Amino acid sequence: MKHKLHGSEAGPLGRVRNYLRLARSHSGPGWRDFIVSNYDNAFDVLKDLPSSPEVEALRVEVKLGIEKLS
Repeated sequence: MKHKLHGSEAGPLGRVRNYLRLARSHSGPGWRDFIVSNYDNAFDVLKDLPSSPEVEALRVEVKLGIEKLS
């Protein structure tokens, strides 16, 4: 499901932050697929972005979130 983002949340980094917010705001076994999907979406956006301190920090956050689910 794609959500339309406005204002400061627009653009690739805004999409990543939104996916991470959705992944963190849900918990429990029934939400696992939803959470994984949001981390995967964030990863897909980040892999195409050039490196910067903010991008690298978000990549680490995605990696840790995925590892936590394993």
